[in-house]
Amino acid sequence: MRKIFKTITIIMFLSELAWACATCYGDPDSPATYGMNGAIITLLAVTGGVLSGVIGTFFSLKKKAKNFYVNQNSDDLENISI
Repeated sequence: MRKIFKTITIIMFLSELAWACATCYGDPDSPATYGMNGAIITLLAVTGGVLSGVIGTFFSLKKKAKNFYVNQNSDDLENISI
């Protein structure tokens, strides 16, 4: 594990391949920068949309389970005779 960490550290700090892209480090007015910015925004939007859908599904299931539980228990209370 220690050997892998050292290798990754050396690659990160000594390799020219580890430099940032044109969005972070380069000409801010180049067409590649505009394309990269658009790609980043698109990926954030798609990821946010999918995660919102997953979270919404869990809230929907929670609400349906709660309603089911309340309806089951109310039927049991109506059938009890004192």
